[in-house]
Amino acid sequence: MTDRIEVAGLKVARELYDFIETEALPGTGVSSDAFWTGLAGVAAEMGPKNRALLEKRDAMQAALDDWHLQRRGQAWDAAAYRAYLEEIGYLLPEGPDFAVETANVDPEIAAIPGPQLVVPVMNARYALNAANARWGSLYDALYGTDALGTTAPAGGYDAAYGAKVIARAKAFLDRTFPLAAGSHADVTKYENRGGVLYALQPEGETGLSDPTQFAGFTPNGLPNGLAAIVLKNNGLHVVVQINPEAPIGRQDKAGVADVLMESAISAIMDVEDPITDAYTLEVSSPGIDRPLTRIKDFELFEGYEAKLETAELIDGRRRFKGVLAGVEDEEVLINLASDGGEEITIGLQFDWLSDAKLVLTDDLIKEMLRQRKAAGVLNEDSFDEIETEGSDDISSDTSNETEEKT
Repeated sequence: MTDRIEVAGLKVARELYDFIETEALPGTGVSSDAFWTGLAGVAAEMGPKNRALLEKRDAMQAALDDWHLQRRGQAWDAAAYRAYLEEIGYLLPEGPDFAVETANVDPEIAAIPGPQLVVPVMNARYALNAANARWGSLYDALYGTDALGTTAPAGGYDAAYGAKVIARAKAFLDRTFPLAAGSHADVTKYENRGGVLYALQPEGETGLSDPTQFAGFTPNGLPNGLAAIVLKNNGLHVVVQINPEAPIGRQDKAGVADVLMESAISAIMDVEDPITDAYTLEVSSPGIDRPLTRIKDFELFEGYEAKLETAELIDGRRRFKGVLAGVEDEEVLINLASDGGEEITIGLQFDWLSDAKLVLTDDLIKEMLRQRKAAGVLNEDSFDEIETEGSDDISSDTSNETEEKT
């Protein structure tokens, strides 16, 4: 039975009460008493109205069910159905023109177009995954579907089809984030100079037609150099990842390795689980279940499980899953389980890899959280706990830091 706390005449689930008191209210200037008293007033005023509307909806649904049951097996009569909907009040006569004015509505609802992810707040892992799953790869979406009119040839990575994907992505950037001159397809390098994005082309340098669309960046350690560009249009963000060492980045004039799209504008944490039966939620988690694009990444994550894929067949296979064992002479080492159950170590040339990602495991999550805590970006007392089968509880963090342009 859910543990509930009585406050201002309301019976509130302890999880919701603790969240409001410790995370939602601090820093807002709204006192605990003012919040709960206000919520109790809204519930007292709107509760009876809401119950009456629900009863009306149930009555209409019962009438609709009865109408269809009585006409089972009969030919469909659209005119009769419309007349019945008007009779029971489901359809009303069109009234005079009117306007609705609202105030203090969150931009995510009032002004920003896009879907929202809804997950049960009581499951910390699903909430974490939903927050991270807000971003998706445009390159993957174009290459892995028939969005270009055809599908990619079977087998490994097809460079010709990949070139079509890159061209479509650049056309998207031209349409959504146009340059003052030229095309993103002609850019050889992007630079950040004092908070302004510059695009270098053979004919010279240019910038965005609307400089305010440049929303943020991640530096790469070189003067004016960029590892990622954050662009913004109609309230939605796009991240251009730059990595000339990545397999795709090596094919691009500007070293663009991917274009990430904001696939949802927010993650809504629902106090009620919309799905009552058992289910599995599978989404990627950028920053943890992350791509390995630089050769030093394989050294950094030595000892962690990863999935590697090569562009061509290697001993009859392209996919390899095992534990990373470091790097040796431009070869990525990975420990695999042989058919006999013994562990063997093989080396794959970095240039052979078309895709490489870490596998989301409990050990990896713990290490990522340890690094974030050591860096001072994680307060583990502020987050719920994640329970995984056969593992200890570990704290979760839903943050995804991006250096914002100031």
